[in-house]
Amino acid sequence: MVIDFLDKFSENLSKTTIVILDQAPIHTSDICMAKLDEWERKKLKLFWLPTYSPKLNLIYILWKFIKYE
Repeated sequence: MVIDFLDKFSENLSKTTIVILDQAPIHTSDICMAKLDEWERKKLKLFWLPTYSPKLNLIYILWKFIKYE
């Protein structure tokens, strides 16, 4: 499903577009990795968040605010 979405999304890009993904197994699968070159030729680049990144995850930011404020 993710690969189909990214294939369709990359069809009509006019400028370089970056999609941010987490380290979920579906995002780092061999099938997904095999499509990287194709997507880059279509101006779609993928950026993976570090394995554990609470400073970049909105729910952790919200939890920290609720906990301490």
